[in-house]
Amino acid sequence: MGGSPSILCLKASAGAGKTHRLTREFLALLSSSPPHRERLRQIVAITFTNKAAQEMRERIIGELKRNALGLQQGMEQELARGWLELILERYGDLQVRTIDSLVFTFVKALAFELGRQPELEVTFNRDEILDRCFDRILARIQWGKGSELERVLSELLRCFLELEKRSGLKVETSLRQRVKELFEKGDLTVSGDSDLEEMGRRIEELARRLLLCLKPSDYGRGKAREILEAPMRHLDGDYAFWRGRGLKGPSGSVKLLYLELIRLRDQYLRERARARLRPYVELLGHLREELDRMTRQEGLLLGGDWNRLLKEHLEREGVPYALYKLGFPIRHILIDEFQDTADSQWHTLRPIIENALSEGGTFLYVGDQKQAIYGWRGGNWRLLEGVLQEEFPSVPPEGRRKEFLGRNFRSLREIVEFNNSL
Repeated sequence: MGGSPSILCLKASAGAGKTHRLTREFLALLSSSPPHRERLRQIVAITFTNKAAQEMRERIIGELKRNALGLQQGMEQELARGWLELILERYGDLQVRTIDSLVFTFVKALAFELGRQPELEVTFNRDEILDRCFDRILARIQWGKGSELERVLSELLRCFLELEKRSGLKVETSLRQRVKELFEKGDLTVSGDSDLEEMGRRIEELARRLLLCLKPSDYGRGKAREILEAPMRHLDGDYAFWRGRGLKGPSGSVKLLYLELIRLRDQYLRERARARLRPYVELLGHLREELDRMTRQEGLLLGGDWNRLLKEHLEREGVPYALYKLGFPIRHILIDEFQDTADSQWHTLRPIIENALSEGGTFLYVGDQKQAIYGWRGGNWRLLEGVLQEEFPSVPPEGRRKEFLGRNFRSLREIVEFNNSL
Protein backbone atom coordinates (compact mmCIF):
# COMPACT_ATOMS: atom_id res chain seq x y z
CA MET A 1 0.00 0.00 0.00
CA GLY A 2 1.40 3.42 -0.87
CA GLY A 3 1.33 6.25 -3.37
CA SER A 4 -2.17 7.50 -4.07
CA PRO A 5 -4.83 7.26 -1.32
CA SER A 6 -6.15 3.73 -0.92
CA ILE A 7 -8.33 1.59 1.32
CA LEU A 8 -7.84 -2.13 1.72
CA CYS A 9 -10.39 -4.25 3.59
CA LEU A 10 -9.08 -7.66 4.63
CA LYS A 11 -11.68 -10.22 5.67
CA ALA A 12 -9.99 -12.97 7.66
CA SER A 13 -11.43 -15.79 9.73
CA ALA A 14 -9.72 -17.07 12.88
CA GLY A 15 -6.36 -18.62 12.08
CA ALA A 16 -6.12 -17.07 8.62
CA GLY A 17 -2.91 -15.17 9.40
CA LYS A 18 -4.28 -11.64 9.77
CA THR A 19 -1.66 -10.60 12.35
CA HIS A 20 1.07 -11.90 10.03
CA ARG A 21 -0.45 -9.92 7.14
CA LEU A 22 -0.72 -6.74 9.23
CA THR A 23 2.92 -7.11 10.22
CA ARG A 24 3.99 -7.53 6.61
CA GLU A 25 1.97 -4.47 5.54
CA PHE A 26 3.56 -2.44 8.32
CA LEU A 27 7.04 -3.53 7.16
CA ALA A 28 6.14 -2.77 3.53
CA LEU A 29 5.35 0.81 4.55
CA LEU A 30 8.72 1.05 6.33
CA SER A 31 10.49 -0.38 3.25
CA SER A 32 9.32 2.51 1.08
CA SER A 33 11.77 4.99 2.65
CA PRO A 34 15.11 5.14 4.49
CA PRO A 35 14.99 4.86 8.29
CA HIS A 36 13.75 8.12 9.77
CA ARG A 37 11.94 8.94 13.00
CA GLU A 38 9.26 11.03 11.29
CA ARG A 39 8.48 8.23 8.85
CA LEU A 40 8.15 5.76 11.70
CA ARG A 41 5.68 7.96 13.56
CA GLN A 42 3.53 8.43 10.46
CA ILE A 43 2.44 4.76 10.54
CA VAL A 44 -0.15 3.86 13.19
CA ALA A 45 -1.33 0.30 13.80
CA ILE A 46 -4.40 -0.01 16.03
CA THR A 47 -5.28 -3.21 17.85
CA PHE A 48 -8.17 -4.11 20.14
CA THR A 49 -6.22 -5.05 23.28
CA ASN A 50 -2.88 -4.23 24.90
CA LYS A 51 -1.90 -7.89 24.57
CA ALA A 52 -2.52 -7.81 20.80
CA ALA A 53 -0.52 -4.57 20.51
CA GLN A 54 2.42 -6.14 22.34
CA GLU A 55 2.25 -9.23 20.12
CA MET A 56 2.33 -7.12 16.97
CA ARG A 57 5.31 -5.05 18.22
CA GLU A 58 7.19 -8.28 18.91
CA ARG A 59 6.36 -9.58 15.44
CA ILE A 60 7.56 -6.39 13.75
CA ILE A 61 10.86 -6.44 15.63
CA GLY A 62 11.25 -10.19 15.05
CA GLU A 63 10.70 -9.81 11.30
CA LEU A 64 13.20 -6.94 11.14
CA LYS A 65 15.78 -9.01 13.02
CA ARG A 66 15.44 -11.93 10.62
CA ASN A 67 15.75 -9.61 7.63
CA ALA A 68 18.72 -7.80 9.17
CA LEU A 69 20.50 -11.12 9.78
CA GLY A 70 19.73 -12.35 6.28
CA LEU A 71 17.64 -15.27 7.62
CA GLN A 72 14.69 -14.46 5.38
CA GLN A 73 13.85 -12.42 2.30
CA GLY A 74 11.55 -9.42 2.38
CA MET A 75 13.39 -6.23 3.26
CA GLU A 76 16.90 -5.43 2.07
CA GLN A 77 19.36 -6.37 4.81
CA GLU A 78 20.93 -2.94 5.42
CA LEU A 79 17.54 -1.25 5.36
CA ALA A 80 16.16 -3.72 7.89
CA ARG A 81 19.19 -3.15 10.13
CA GLY A 82 18.69 0.60 9.96
CA TRP A 83 15.00 0.38 10.85
CA LEU A 84 15.70 -2.07 13.67
CA GLU A 85 18.31 0.21 15.21
CA LEU A 86 15.98 3.20 14.96
CA ILE A 87 13.04 1.35 16.57
CA LEU A 88 15.18 0.04 19.43
CA GLU A 89 16.54 3.54 19.99
CA ARG A 90 13.13 5.24 19.64
CA TYR A 91 10.81 2.48 20.83
CA GLY A 92 8.19 5.00 21.94
CA ASP A 93 7.80 6.14 18.34
CA LEU A 94 6.63 2.68 17.23
CA GLN A 95 2.92 3.49 16.91
CA VAL A 96 1.28 0.13 17.66
CA ARG A 97 -1.45 0.79 20.20
CA THR A 98 -5.09 0.42 21.14
CA ILE A 99 -7.77 2.88 19.99
CA ASP A 100 -8.16 4.20 23.53
CA SER A 101 -4.41 4.72 23.85
CA LEU A 102 -4.27 6.72 20.61
CA VAL A 103 -7.29 8.88 21.42
CA PHE A 104 -6.10 9.51 24.98
CA THR A 105 -2.72 10.65 23.60
CA PHE A 106 -4.56 13.20 21.44
CA VAL A 107 -6.59 14.39 24.45
CA LYS A 108 -3.46 14.86 26.59
CA ALA A 109 -1.82 16.83 23.77
CA LEU A 110 -4.94 19.03 23.53
CA ALA A 111 -5.47 19.37 27.29
CA PHE A 112 -5.18 23.18 27.26
CA GLU A 113 -7.62 23.56 24.34
CA LEU A 114 -10.06 21.21 26.06
CA GLY A 115 -9.89 23.17 29.30
CA ARG A 116 -8.26 20.25 31.12
CA GLN A 117 -5.29 20.00 33.41
CA PRO A 118 -2.09 18.72 31.71
CA GLU A 119 -1.75 15.78 34.12
CA LEU A 120 -5.13 14.12 33.72
CA GLU A 121 -6.13 11.43 36.18
CA VAL A 122 -8.24 8.74 34.55
CA THR A 123 -10.96 7.10 36.62
CA PHE A 124 -13.10 4.16 35.59
CA ASN A 125 -15.38 4.26 38.63
CA ARG A 126 -18.29 5.63 36.64
CA ASP A 127 -20.98 4.93 39.22
CA GLU A 128 -19.15 6.81 41.97
CA ILE A 129 -18.51 9.82 39.74
CA LEU A 130 -22.12 9.97 38.55
CA ASP A 131 -23.39 9.67 42.12
CA ARG A 132 -21.21 12.61 43.12
CA CYS A 133 -22.56 14.65 40.20
CA PHE A 134 -26.13 13.73 41.17
CA ASP A 135 -25.44 14.85 44.76
CA ARG A 136 -23.99 18.15 43.55
CA ILE A 137 -27.10 18.79 41.43
CA LEU A 138 -29.41 18.10 44.37
CA ALA A 139 -27.35 20.36 46.62
CA ARG A 140 -27.69 23.28 44.18
CA ILE A 141 -31.47 23.22 44.02
CA GLN A 142 -33.29 25.90 45.99
CA TRP A 143 -36.61 24.17 46.47
CA GLY A 144 -39.69 26.35 46.12
CA LYS A 145 -37.91 28.97 43.97
CA GLY A 146 -39.13 27.61 40.64
CA SER A 147 -35.66 26.97 39.19
CA GLU A 148 -35.02 24.99 36.02
CA LEU A 149 -33.47 22.11 37.98
CA GLU A 150 -36.45 21.99 40.33
CA ARG A 151 -38.80 21.81 37.36
CA VAL A 152 -36.82 18.99 35.73
CA LEU A 153 -36.67 16.89 38.89
CA SER A 154 -40.35 17.48 39.66
CA GLU A 155 -41.28 16.40 36.14
CA LEU A 156 -39.00 13.38 36.45
CA LEU A 157 -40.66 12.35 39.70
CA ARG A 158 -44.14 12.76 38.18
CA CYS A 159 -43.08 10.66 35.20
CA PHE A 160 -41.65 7.99 37.51
CA LEU A 161 -44.76 7.73 39.67
CA GLU A 162 -47.60 8.46 37.22
CA LEU A 163 -46.48 7.49 33.70
CA GLU A 164 -44.22 4.59 34.62
CA LYS A 165 -46.45 3.53 37.54
CA ARG A 166 -43.35 2.90 39.69
CA SER A 167 -43.45 2.86 43.46
CA GLY A 168 -41.40 1.91 46.51
CA LEU A 169 -39.69 3.50 49.46
CA LYS A 170 -36.37 4.09 47.66
CA VAL A 171 -37.50 6.33 44.81
CA GLU A 172 -34.23 8.27 44.68
CA THR A 173 -32.17 5.04 44.43
CA SER A 174 -34.31 3.83 41.53
CA LEU A 175 -34.07 7.19 39.75
CA ARG A 176 -30.28 7.24 40.12
CA GLN A 177 -29.97 3.76 38.68
CA ARG A 178 -32.22 4.60 35.73
CA VAL A 179 -30.23 7.75 34.95
CA LYS A 180 -26.94 5.79 35.07
CA GLU A 181 -28.34 3.21 32.64
CA LEU A 182 -29.38 5.95 30.21
CA PHE A 183 -26.02 7.70 30.60
CA GLU A 184 -24.36 4.55 29.21
CA LYS A 185 -26.46 4.88 26.02
CA GLY A 186 -24.65 8.06 25.02
CA ASP A 187 -26.36 11.18 23.65
CA LEU A 188 -30.14 10.86 23.66
CA THR A 189 -32.61 13.26 22.11
CA VAL A 190 -36.39 13.38 22.31
CA SER A 191 -38.38 15.51 19.87
CA GLY A 192 -41.99 16.55 19.89
CA ASP A 193 -44.33 17.48 22.73
CA SER A 194 -47.69 15.83 22.01
CA ASP A 195 -50.76 16.18 24.22
CA LEU A 196 -51.34 12.65 25.53
CA GLU A 197 -54.67 13.53 27.14
CA GLU A 198 -56.04 14.84 23.85
CA MET A 199 -54.81 11.76 21.99
CA GLY A 200 -56.47 9.56 24.63
CA ARG A 201 -59.80 11.34 24.12
CA ARG A 202 -59.53 10.81 20.35
CA ILE A 203 -58.88 7.10 20.88
CA GLU A 204 -61.97 6.79 23.11
CA GLU A 205 -64.09 8.73 20.60
CA LEU A 206 -62.97 6.49 17.72
CA ALA A 207 -63.71 3.39 19.80
CA ARG A 208 -67.27 4.65 20.55
CA ARG A 209 -67.90 5.35 16.87
CA LEU A 210 -66.63 1.91 15.94
CA LEU A 211 -68.88 0.25 18.53
CA LEU A 212 -71.94 1.93 17.02
CA CYS A 213 -71.05 0.62 13.56
CA LEU A 214 -70.48 -3.01 14.53
CA LYS A 215 -72.91 -5.93 14.58
CA PRO A 216 -72.62 -8.87 17.03
CA SER A 217 -71.28 -11.07 14.21
CA ASP A 218 -68.36 -8.65 13.66
CA TYR A 219 -66.70 -9.33 17.03
CA GLY A 220 -65.41 -12.80 16.27
CA ARG A 221 -64.08 -14.84 19.20
CA GLY A 222 -61.74 -12.23 20.68
CA LYS A 223 -62.10 -9.48 23.26
CA ALA A 224 -62.95 -6.78 20.72
CA ARG A 225 -66.07 -5.50 22.51
CA GLU A 226 -64.33 -5.33 25.89
CA ILE A 227 -61.44 -3.42 24.34
CA LEU A 228 -63.64 -0.95 22.49
CA GLU A 229 -65.68 -0.21 25.62
CA ALA A 230 -62.49 0.78 27.54
CA PRO A 231 -59.67 1.20 25.01
CA MET A 232 -57.29 3.14 27.27
CA ARG A 233 -57.15 0.22 29.72
CA HIS A 234 -56.16 -2.22 26.98
CA LEU A 235 -53.51 -0.34 25.02
CA ASP A 236 -50.56 -2.47 26.13
CA GLY A 237 -52.03 -5.95 25.61
CA ASP A 238 -54.48 -7.81 23.37
CA TYR A 239 -52.02 -7.87 20.49
CA ALA A 240 -54.33 -9.63 18.04
CA PHE A 241 -56.81 -6.75 18.18
CA TRP A 242 -54.14 -4.06 17.76
CA ARG A 243 -52.53 -5.89 14.86
CA GLY A 244 -55.68 -5.92 12.77
CA ARG A 245 -56.96 -9.39 13.67
CA GLY A 246 -59.49 -8.46 16.35
CA LEU A 247 -62.62 -8.02 14.22
CA LYS A 248 -64.26 -10.53 11.90
CA GLY A 249 -63.91 -9.10 8.42
CA PRO A 250 -64.76 -5.38 8.76
CA SER A 251 -65.14 -3.62 5.42
CA GLY A 252 -65.73 -0.18 3.94
CA SER A 253 -65.98 2.72 6.38
CA VAL A 254 -65.93 0.33 9.36
CA LYS A 255 -62.53 -1.01 8.32
CA LEU A 256 -61.23 2.52 7.85
CA LEU A 257 -62.33 3.41 11.40
CA TYR A 258 -60.63 0.26 12.72
CA LEU A 259 -57.35 1.01 10.93
CA GLU A 260 -57.42 4.63 12.12
CA LEU A 261 -57.92 3.44 15.70
CA ILE A 262 -54.91 1.11 15.39
CA ARG A 263 -52.78 3.90 13.90
CA LEU A 264 -53.74 6.33 16.67
CA ARG A 265 -53.02 3.75 19.37
CA ASP A 266 -49.54 3.12 17.92
CA GLN A 267 -48.90 6.88 17.81
CA TYR A 268 -50.08 7.24 21.40
CA LEU A 269 -47.68 4.53 22.61
CA ARG A 270 -44.77 6.18 20.81
CA GLU A 271 -45.56 9.59 22.28
CA ARG A 272 -46.06 8.10 25.74
CA ALA A 273 -42.62 6.50 25.50
CA ARG A 274 -41.15 9.88 24.52
CA ALA A 275 -42.97 11.56 27.39
CA ARG A 276 -41.51 9.02 29.79
CA LEU A 277 -38.01 9.57 28.46
CA ARG A 278 -38.05 13.38 28.12
CA PRO A 279 -37.47 14.26 31.81
CA TYR A 280 -34.60 11.77 31.93
CA VAL A 281 -33.01 13.33 28.84
CA GLU A 282 -33.30 16.80 30.39
CA LEU A 283 -31.71 15.59 33.62
CA LEU A 284 -28.95 13.85 31.64
CA GLY A 285 -28.11 17.20 30.05
CA HIS A 286 -27.65 18.77 33.50
CA LEU A 287 -25.73 15.69 34.67
CA ARG A 288 -23.29 15.94 31.75
CA GLU A 289 -22.76 19.65 32.44
CA GLU A 290 -22.07 18.87 36.10
CA LEU A 291 -19.75 16.01 35.13
CA ASP A 292 -17.80 18.31 32.83
CA ARG A 293 -17.57 21.00 35.53
CA MET A 294 -16.44 18.58 38.24
CA THR A 295 -13.86 16.71 36.15
CA ARG A 296 -12.35 20.01 34.99
CA GLN A 297 -12.05 21.25 38.56
CA GLU A 298 -10.50 18.04 39.87
CA GLY A 299 -8.35 17.11 36.86
CA LEU A 300 -10.29 13.90 36.25
CA LEU A 301 -11.22 12.15 33.04
CA LEU A 302 -13.90 9.50 33.05
CA GLY A 303 -12.74 6.32 31.32
CA GLY A 304 -13.86 6.28 27.69
CA ASP A 305 -14.94 9.93 27.74
CA TRP A 306 -11.89 10.81 25.66
CA ASN A 307 -13.72 9.69 22.50
CA ARG A 308 -16.41 12.33 23.01
CA LEU A 309 -13.90 15.06 23.91
CA LEU A 310 -11.70 14.43 20.88
CA LYS A 311 -14.64 14.02 18.48
CA GLU A 312 -16.15 17.36 19.56
CA HIS A 313 -12.77 19.11 19.29
CA LEU A 314 -12.07 17.73 15.80
CA GLU A 315 -15.53 18.86 14.66
CA ARG A 316 -14.78 22.39 15.90
CA GLU A 317 -11.11 22.82 15.04
CA GLY A 318 -10.30 20.17 12.44
CA VAL A 319 -7.59 17.52 12.33
CA PRO A 320 -4.46 19.50 11.24
CA TYR A 321 -4.25 21.50 14.48
CA ALA A 322 -4.72 18.32 16.55
CA LEU A 323 -1.85 16.67 14.65
CA TYR A 324 0.27 19.78 15.19
CA LYS A 325 -0.31 19.49 18.94
CA LEU A 326 0.36 15.75 18.79
CA GLY A 327 3.75 16.52 17.30
CA PHE A 328 3.74 14.38 14.16
CA PRO A 329 1.53 13.67 11.12
CA ILE A 330 -0.37 10.42 10.60
CA ARG A 331 -0.32 9.14 7.02
CA HIS A 332 -0.92 5.40 7.24
CA ILE A 333 -3.42 3.65 9.52
CA LEU A 334 -3.89 -0.09 10.06
CA ILE A 335 -6.72 -1.41 12.27
CA ASP A 336 -7.11 -4.97 13.55
CA GLU A 337 -10.37 -6.63 14.77
CA PHE A 338 -12.36 -3.94 13.00
CA GLN A 339 -15.67 -5.77 13.52
CA ASP A 340 -15.49 -4.84 17.23
CA THR A 341 -15.05 -1.10 16.62
CA ALA A 342 -17.81 0.89 18.35
CA ASP A 343 -19.63 3.73 16.62
CA SER A 344 -18.27 6.19 19.21
CA GLN A 345 -14.72 5.08 18.43
CA TRP A 346 -15.28 5.16 14.69
CA HIS A 347 -16.76 8.67 14.73
CA THR A 348 -13.58 9.81 16.50
CA LEU A 349 -11.16 7.99 14.19
CA ARG A 350 -12.90 8.78 10.91
CA PRO A 351 -11.76 12.43 10.52
CA ILE A 352 -8.17 11.40 11.37
CA ILE A 353 -8.28 8.69 8.70
CA GLU A 354 -9.91 11.04 6.18
CA ASN A 355 -7.16 13.59 6.77
CA ALA A 356 -4.49 10.94 6.13
CA LEU A 357 -6.20 9.75 2.95
CA SER A 358 -6.70 13.28 1.66
CA GLU A 359 -2.91 13.68 1.79
CA GLY A 360 -2.20 10.52 -0.17
CA GLY A 361 -2.12 8.13 2.78
CA THR A 362 -3.44 4.60 3.17
CA PHE A 363 -5.98 2.80 5.34
CA LEU A 364 -5.96 -0.95 5.94
CA TYR A 365 -8.45 -2.67 8.21
CA VAL A 366 -8.94 -6.31 9.05
CA GLY A 367 -12.01 -8.00 10.45
CA ASP A 368 -14.49 -10.84 10.37
CA GLN A 369 -18.21 -10.45 11.10
CA LYS A 370 -18.34 -14.01 12.46
CA GLN A 371 -16.05 -12.98 15.31
CA ALA A 372 -18.08 -9.90 16.34
CA ILE A 373 -18.68 -10.53 20.04
CA TYR A 374 -18.69 -7.00 21.46
CA GLY A 375 -22.09 -5.76 20.33
CA TRP A 376 -23.06 -5.43 24.00
CA ARG A 377 -20.46 -2.67 24.41
CA GLY A 378 -21.17 -0.88 21.13
CA GLY A 379 -19.20 -2.90 18.57
CA ASN A 380 -20.71 -2.39 15.11
CA TRP A 381 -19.82 -5.21 12.70
CA ARG A 382 -21.74 -3.46 9.88
CA LEU A 383 -18.87 -0.96 9.59
CA LEU A 384 -16.75 -3.68 7.99
CA GLU A 385 -18.61 -3.42 4.67
CA GLY A 386 -20.03 0.09 5.03
CA VAL A 387 -16.67 1.82 5.36
CA LEU A 388 -15.33 0.45 2.08
CA GLN A 389 -18.48 1.35 0.14
CA GLU A 390 -19.65 4.61 1.68
CA GLU A 391 -16.86 6.46 3.49
CA PHE A 392 -13.95 8.73 2.45
CA PRO A 393 -14.76 10.68 -0.72
CA SER A 394 -11.07 11.46 -1.25
CA VAL A 395 -10.46 7.85 -2.33
CA PRO A 396 -11.45 7.01 -5.94
CA PRO A 397 -13.21 3.69 -6.71
CA GLU A 398 -9.99 2.18 -8.07
CA GLY A 399 -8.33 2.88 -4.72
CA ARG A 400 -10.79 0.67 -2.82
CA ARG A 401 -10.00 -3.03 -2.54
CA LYS A 402 -11.26 -6.01 -0.60
CA GLU A 403 -9.36 -9.25 -0.07
CA PHE A 404 -10.17 -12.55 1.64
CA LEU A 405 -7.59 -14.52 3.57
CA GLY A 406 -9.00 -17.93 2.80
CA ARG A 407 -6.43 -20.32 4.23
CA ASN A 408 -6.61 -21.63 7.81
CA PHE A 409 -3.17 -21.96 9.42
CA ARG A 410 -4.48 -22.89 12.86
CA SER A 411 -6.54 -26.05 12.31
CA LEU A 412 -5.84 -29.46 10.81
CA ARG A 413 -7.31 -30.32 7.41
CA GLU A 414 -9.82 -32.73 8.97
CA ILE A 415 -11.27 -30.01 11.21
CA VAL A 416 -11.52 -27.48 8.34
CA GLU A 417 -13.19 -30.01 6.04
CA PHE A 418 -15.63 -31.05 8.79
CA ASN A 419 -16.57 -27.41 9.46
CA ASN A 420 -17.02 -26.68 5.75
CA SER A 421 -19.21 -29.75 5.23
CA LEU A 422 -21.27 -28.91 8.32
